[in-house]
Amino acid sequence: MSQNLEGNATKIKSPHPDLQAILPRFRALNPDAAESRPVFDNRAKARLFIDIQSVDEQQKLRLMPLWDIDHGDLEASKIRAWSVTRRPC
Repeated sequence: MSQNLEGNATKIKSPHPDLQAILPRFRALNPDAAESRPVFDNRAKARLFIDIQSVDEQQKLRLMPLWDIDHGDLEASKIRAWSVTRRPC
């Protein structure tokens, strides 16, 4: 019965289909899943953390924004915090 109801529901078309298509890839960047990825309130604190780290060039740290995504209005989405990663996104 629930499948029938789902089949009758109309799908809402995204005003930003290209952006909507890449959102599932960001699930892999969940900061809670990372073992030792620090999270900072602002970009300056994250940048300072990177600057004081002694890391070789191949393991260079990069800034990574943590987004608060508003699924109803993607343009209203904003960066909630900053983290660092050893790999480029």
